[in-house]
Amino acid sequence: MIRTEPAPLRRSLWIPWTIAGCFVIVVAVNVLMAWCAAWSWTGLVSPSAYDQGLTYNRNLAAEMRQRMLGWRCRFTAAGGVARVELRDRDGAPLTGAEVTATFERPDRDGSDFALPLAAEGAGVYAAPVTVPEPGLWKVHVTARRGDDLYVTDTRLELRNP
Repeated sequence: MIRTEPAPLRRSLWIPWTIAGCFVIVVAVNVLMAWCAAWSWTGLVSPSAYDQGLTYNRNLAAEMRQRMLGWRCRFTAAGGVARVELRDRDGAPLTGAEVTATFERPDRDGSDFALPLAAEGAGVYAAPVTVPEPGLWKVHVTARRGDDLYVTDTRLELRNP
């Protein structure tokens, strides 16, 4: 009678080592990503974000004053011209205001610029605009007439003509 011995266990020992190796790779990639996130750009554009957060109640009061004004604003940018149309509470054109549009690129520093808009009449304020690069822009419109202040933000896809 020939005696056969069971196959050695060595053939299946690679399976747990493969599973452990996969976990080591996943942990190493996660550590690398955490390190890159900790040492890369913070995403904060404002150097005083904390101080701006502390002015929350002042901002709420300013928003309430703005609502009491009842002004309405429509911003457009087409054909290389930024245009703001301002109306008062009754829908009449709002004249005599100083209007500025600040263009901010949410995803990068250094592209932001402010543009004063000149009155064209009938509550319309405009100025030629050329953006440094096409894409999504946040436009911060500020209109001031005497002690009254109106501020609004909009996001637009802007391209040069």
